[in-house]
Amino acid sequence: MCRMFAYYGQSAERLLSLFGSLQRSAERDFRCNHPHDDGWGIVLLTKDKLMHYRSLRPIYDEEFPFNLRDEEMMTIVHARKASPNSPRGVQFSHPFVLTNHNGTYFMAHNGSVDKQSLSNERDLESVVDSELLLEYIAGGNSVEKLVKDFQGKGNQGKNVINLLLLEIRRDGQATLSYYSYFEKNKECYEMFYAGDAIFSSTMIDYGQNGEVVESEKFMILGSIKTRVVR
Repeated sequence: MCRMFAYYGQSAERLLSLFGSLQRSAERDFRCNHPHDDGWGIVLLTKDKLMHYRSLRPIYDEEFPFNLRDEEMMTIVHARKASPNSPRGVQFSHPFVLTNHNGTYFMAHNGSVDKQSLSNERDLESVVDSELLLEYIAGGNSVEKLVKDFQGKGNQGKNVINLLLLEIRRDGQATLSYYSYFEKNKECYEMFYAGDAIFSSTMIDYGQNGEVVESEKFMILGSIKTRVVR
């Protein structure tokens, strides 16, 4: 179980408020009853900047890594609690990144997915499920179909897909979207929508307000046209 948020807006102050709430949520989580201390990461996109930072240290032991100003921006921030027997390291901190012929993708994931349902061609011991999920999505596959496959096989409750996705196409069009699917532990996995942000349930306990996210539906939080020079 991890804690995370996505933000689309123009306020540095608002972003730092969300970041502070996530730091406190990761350190003292009364809903999940454990700290989220297995690393953290952030991606931040503006019209002419892309910044990606990952660390193995807990988010509550670090400061915000970038200089900010009020401008249109999209960001994903994730504090990790690794699944049992899952590798830990800076390269396994979210958001994960992948580039292909369509564009560049950044994804943060809270939950767990059966690795064999995503790939039978990889050394599954050396990767985490979130990496495989990003490869699956970036390959043009449908998360909705994946969830239906889980349900059809009677796997309800065994897979949780709460994700935040930033897609930057090669023409410069960028989209920030989110998806939520879970069938257990509502207290931990529920996500909230606040107009300009999507965030994990624990952040409600640390100053944030919002409405419960509708489940099993891919939704767009915002979009930006980044600068492309030819």
